[in-house]
Amino acid sequence: MTPPPDQLPVRLTPLVGRQHELREVTEALSRSRLLTLTGPGGTGKTRLALALAGQARGRYAAVPCWVELAPVTDPALVAPAVAARLGAAETPGRAAVDTVAAHLAGRPALLVLDNCEHLTAAVAALAARLLTACPTLTILATSREILGVDGERAWPVPPLSLPAGRPAGCTRRPGGTSPRWSR
Repeated sequence: MTPPPDQLPVRLTPLVGRQHELREVTEALSRSRLLTLTGPGGTGKTRLALALAGQARGRYAAVPCWVELAPVTDPALVAPAVAARLGAAETPGRAAVDTVAAHLAGRPALLVLDNCEHLTAAVAALAARLLTACPTLTILATSREILGVDGERAWPVPPLSLPAGRPAGCTRRPGGTSPRWSR
């Protein structure tokens, strides 16, 4: 289920082990209009972006807009997906990217584009156009690779390290108090 444009996705657990990175990424976002959190799948890019967007709420005229791009498979549908998420009414004969630019123009906004790796070229083109048309827009993206847009700042998100005393690849068996480990 997609949350309405004025809400960020709800996470049931807090951000763990990334407080230092969150402070550093918050500072990086304040100095860049396009920040891309990069790294392998499962490293916590989305969780870090969500925490960052939550902290940034008071800094922008509108609540950060979160756009989940994982379900979008056609690069031509990136701009229409963003327009739909923003609630920007499309005009027949007008490109969706222009609709998004008009919707975001003139007010500070944070646009979060999550899971961009399979649509890198389309997201890069959208970001470049929006950043040019909307001088008060900031974009935060998550991807396995950089977008390659002028002015982009990439932030590698490393995997979290394992707690001391736990063998790599092992998890504690649920429901027991014994220190048995399973793979």
